[in-house]
Amino acid sequence: MGYLDLFILGLIVFFTYVSISLTLNLEFGLTGIPNFGKVLFVASGGMLGASVMYRAALYIYGMHSNDIFESSPIFSEKIQLQLANDPLVALELGIILIVVGALTAGALGYAASYPAIRLREDYLGMLLLGCGVLFSSITAFYTPVVGGPENVVIPNVLVAFGSNEQYVMLVILAVFAAIVFLYSERVLRSPLGRTLKAVRDNEVASSALGKDNVNVRRKMLVIASMLSGVAGALWVIYWSQEGGLVGGDVGGTFPRLLYTYYPFTIVILGGIASNIGVIIGAVTLTAVYVGTTVSLPSLVETLQIPGVPASLLDDFVNSLQYFIIGGLLLAVLLVRPEGLIKESPAFTMSKAKLRKIADRIVRKGPEPAATPLIEGKQQDAR
Repeated sequence: MGYLDLFILGLIVFFTYVSISLTLNLEFGLTGIPNFGKVLFVASGGMLGASVMYRAALYIYGMHSNDIFESSPIFSEKIQLQLANDPLVALELGIILIVVGALTAGALGYAASYPAIRLREDYLGMLLLGCGVLFSSITAFYTPVVGGPENVVIPNVLVAFGSNEQYVMLVILAVFAAIVFLYSERVLRSPLGRTLKAVRDNEVASSALGKDNVNVRRKMLVIASMLSGVAGALWVIYWSQEGGLVGGDVGGTFPRLLYTYYPFTIVILGGIASNIGVIIGAVTLTAVYVGTTVSLPSLVETLQIPGVPASLLDDFVNSLQYFIIGGLLLAVLLVRPEGLIKESPAFTMSKAKLRKIADRIVRKGPEPAATPLIEGKQQDAR
């Protein structure tokens, strides 16, 4: 892999992790929802969106089979030949994939909120983790979703761009990550953001102030789930370019390590409730991930250490990623538990505007004190 390809791969992974981690920051950092089932919403958006998009493509081009998933490699190749000359249909299929992914993940987030949202943080995290494992088991063995253990090959909807499809994918991921970042910043600096922090810090106090804690947490879980579903759908589009299988085995297409624990690592490294911190954490984790899974293995292949078997070197390189990321996480928790970027007060107005208001008050001077009513009556009596 050349340096340019490696750089583009790193950016694609970075923007994907930024999008997912920002949604987790909305749930965990701002609202206090420990969503250990994050993979459920990312994978459901990608896999169910891919399933519906694949079936729609079969319907459009009139392809039939007794087992559409077993025939998916042949069908997808034929569909891609059609899409190369029909970009409008490719655009429609891409929109179907993204919209279905967002709606599916949002619906699952809404369904999961009912039993989960009233639980305390520890039980809530366990329940969401169980939901993610349950979804993994269902999709791994229930064939009608994405073929179960057979998996499915979906057509590449960006095939019309030819050799530039990777750059187009990079732009799409960058735009989506920017949208999620701007939305997260908007929420953080709005009255909603202050409400979310109040619910996170003290549910009793926020409830006493008239806030509906359950409804606030449910809304944020649904919104974050929908955005996660879109991120999963976009990753499926990129994965189809690489010829990867979208499988019912979540451990293959959407491993829990990459789409639950790594986003948590990014949020903790960068700082809770800090969107800038999420970006810094994503840069760090992406560098480690790409370096240990692509760059370092290529370098090790050229090395020959006397007395050290090649298989042992491969095992060492494969484990190095977990040692580095785990070590970084432990170091941050021990040295700087609040993360690299500490949570700071969010201003709903810019500092310049606040200064203008303060200067106006200083120039105007304090309001004259009102004459007490009793004193006025005494003066009248005199």
